[in-house]
Formats: sequence, C-alpha cells, structure tokens
Amino acid sequence: MLAGASDEAERYTKQVGHHTRVIGWYHSHPRITPYPSQVDLRSQGSYQQMESGWVGLIFSVFYSDATNRNSVSIHCFQTGPGETHEKVEIAIVPVGSMPLRSLPPCEVTHRLLHVFRSEVNAAVELVRRRCKDAPDAMAAAFSLQEVQLYTLEKLIAQPTLRHLRACISYMEREVKRLEKELAAQNS
Repeated sequence: MLAGASDEAERYTKQVGHHTRVIGWYHSHPRITPYPSQVDLRSQGSYQQMESGWVGLIFSVFYSDATNRNSVSIHCFQTGPGETHEKVEIAIVPVGSMPLRSLPPCEVTHRLLHVFRSEVNAAVELVRRRCKDAPDAMAAAFSLQEVQLYTLEKLIAQPTLRHLRACISYMEREVKRLEKELAAQNS
C-alpha cells in the first residue's frame, strides 16, 4: 500500500502541478467506535516499519454514544510496542486561519478536488463492473460515495471558499497600497 500510495502521490503531483506527499492512510468506521481494531493496528504497524512517521486516520461519521449524539469523529493513531494503540494528537486548522502563503494556489486546490471526485466516481464504477450492478453492492458503493464527497466538500471546498472570501478585503487593501505606491513613483 505504501509504495502504491507513493505512486499515487507522484501521479497527483503531475496532475495538479504541486508537490504531493502521502503521510498516512484512512478508512471509515461508519457506525461503530472510531478506535482502531486489531487489524487496523497490525496494518498501521506494518506501514510504520516502512515509514516511521506514517499515521492512520479513522473517520466515524455516524457514531453516537451516551454523551455525544450523531457526532463525526476523526481519530489519528499509530501502533506502539506490542501492537498497542497510541493516539496521535491532531489539530484541524480552518483554512481561513492559515497564512495566505502556506496555502497551495487556488488552481491546485481546484484540480486536486477534481482528481479526488474522479477517483471516488471511478471506485463506484469499479464496484458496478465487478458486482454486475448487484443492488446491495451498489447501495453500499453509493452510500460510501456520498460520504466521501460530503467529506471532500466539508474538509476542502467549503473552507477554501470561506478563506477566499476572507481574502477579498486583504486583496483590495493591497491593490490600493500598490496603486498609491505606483502613483508616487510616477509623480
């Protein structure tokens, strides 16, 4: 998987024109606890043998418990000694809070979103071909497609749009400053 992921990152780099690197893997636990199973821990451990900084993410989009109804959870982890679970702290940083220079150019984000959406749609088509349109398989594929596209929208598209809207006033001020500077040079 790691070698394949690196190949995919290279392909994305060529498609979007911006360096892309894979730092982990993810999957979802749609209706169960967001914590890694023994299989998840073994998989993560094998990836860490090849790349020590590799992390696993589990998205649990419909998980609920006694204190938190209908929550969405993102759990980041690594495998410790003896296949133990070690939580890795992560911070979700709104795009609008990031310095403008740290963000990839807008056209890169747009191309990356397009590539991700194409990949999700291609996966559904693969299920269709392999399962010969079996109703249960297609229902599962469409449900997963919906969750993944929703996740892309919430994690990438909407924050990027909010950031761009916040940048408008900054850009307007910068244009005025540059116009004044240019006028002063021409005087």
